[in-house]
Amino acid sequence: MIALDTPARGPNPRQDLREFFEAEFAPVKLAEDGGQSRRKFINTIGHFETYLGRAPKLSDLSAETLAGFEKWFRPRNFERTFRRLTAIWKFAYEIKRYRKRPVLRRVSRQLAGLLNDYRACHDIAEHSLKSPRAAIRSYSLALQRPARLVDLRPESVNEWLAMEVERVSKRTARNHRASILTLWKWCFEEGLTQVPPMRIRMIRAPLPPVAAYTMEAAKRLLAACNTLDDKFCHGRVPRKLLYRALILLAWDSGLRPGDLVRLRWANVSAEGYVQLTQHKTGRPVTRPINPCTMAALDKIRRNGVERLFREHTSLETLRFVFRQLKIAAKITRGTFKWIRRAAATQMAIAHGEEAAGRALGHGGVDMARKHYIDASQVTSGQLRMPALEGGAV
Repeated sequence: MIALDTPARGPNPRQDLREFFEAEFAPVKLAEDGGQSRRKFINTIGHFETYLGRAPKLSDLSAETLAGFEKWFRPRNFERTFRRLTAIWKFAYEIKRYRKRPVLRRVSRQLAGLLNDYRACHDIAEHSLKSPRAAIRSYSLALQRPARLVDLRPESVNEWLAMEVERVSKRTARNHRASILTLWKWCFEEGLTQVPPMRIRMIRAPLPPVAAYTMEAAKRLLAACNTLDDKFCHGRVPRKLLYRALILLAWDSGLRPGDLVRLRWANVSAEGYVQLTQHKTGRPVTRPINPCTMAALDKIRRNGVERLFREHTSLETLRFVFRQLKIAAKITRGTFKWIRRAAATQMAIAHGEEAAGRALGHGGVDMARKHYIDASQVTSGQLRMPALEGGAV
């Protein structure tokens, strides 16, 4: 707690750090200390002064300076040294002597380590880190060394983005930009960097037309399940039955692959409905499923198994097997996500685009129209222009 008799003065970032420690920090925080902790704090300030080559000031307490100090200091017990400096920093911030927000933990100098810290603070699935990791690898490749916290500067990032537009597609470059800015914004909000994520080059990436599987293509994929064998399958469910049920349920429900894999039998009602909360959006969704899908699910049900598919497959295995199914069905384009698009497209054909948006669990129809509904298959509402006749050549 801050003592009530602490003198009320304004911010003074140019105040000498040792003077601030002796005059304000130690009388409040180390009043009951026998002297041992006081000596350790003084030694820490001495090491910090040696690193800077001058008397340290409050304004020297920043994430970048502490990162450089850690690199220079080297010893294994830097964690305690870091805690002492941040304790002084936090106290100066609390009594409004120093306005810069304190860093309450050690800062990973590399963006790859910061991404792990970001994930620890947010509910993010492992596969969702694929794009941020690719962006960090690309930035590191441009820098010809591992990207660090100090590299989050407008001039460096803009130069990298200019190279990205030439190296990859504009849509990929835009995704990489969004990943780096998300991490950068979090670092700025946490006080890890004092450089705001501003004045960053915009990348315009026009959306390509949505392509989805037709009903004929979906039937060919379903028939291709009969070509799967159990040569490398150690589960108790034949693969042809497992993936047939998976495709049928994906078609009826329009669920994302991640939600399908984590489905439990408790999410499937005997009346022919599947209910769950979507992992990506947090919105609940309820979808009816056809009797043939219920019959296919009954064939893979096993006693003592809580999940429908997770005990027998994974997202990585699903992607691998789906490539095999495409080859057997003689289909060259698309991924398993195209089945979700196909479900939205068929729902739009039968009941309209608003019904397709609700079936996907979206709040409106714009997202479904932009990313899921194949307009070339939806002919209702599309008016054909009258033929331009005459003008013989």
